[in-house]
Amino acid sequence: MDDDDDTGPKQVRITSSGKIKSFVAFALGFFEAYAHVAQKFDSRPLVLHTLPRDPPGQTTGVSNNATLVIPRLISIVEIIKREYMNALHEKHSPRLVGLHQYNQLGTLEELGYCESEDTQGDRDEQIAYALEGKNHIKVKQTPYLRVTLSLERIPELEQSAT
Repeated sequence: MDDDDDTGPKQVRITSSGKIKSFVAFALGFFEAYAHVAQKFDSRPLVLHTLPRDPPGQTTGVSNNATLVIPRLISIVEIIKREYMNALHEKHSPRLVGLHQYNQLGTLEELGYCESEDTQGDRDEQIAYALEGKNHIKVKQTPYLRVTLSLERIPELEQSAT
């Protein structure tokens, strides 16, 4: 799990090599620890994402892994939500509200992880060639998914979430 300070959201990068059971156990333990704190203070959200480990501009070329683990991330989030509600039900918790989920979908190119290989001149030529009707423009975009789970509502994410 990614290390970061104790004040901001806890970032967890989903990988193809990590075990789903480990990701789910970590998330449930995280929310268990903050469930008591949330009654007095704002709770700390958990952000599960498929972004590369390297910072933008320094990616080592493994960016399509961000795309390949999106289905895995979705499965992990659904299991976390189901198991969280089951745990609340078993404990007869007065808090019978599930987790708030905020999804952010974008491309690594927008964040600066991948540089576009096309220059504007090449793109103009590709568009002209595509308009001839022989081939389609090859569009290279690498999607990523970021899912924020929180015990409390996050108004700034409600407005920007897709």
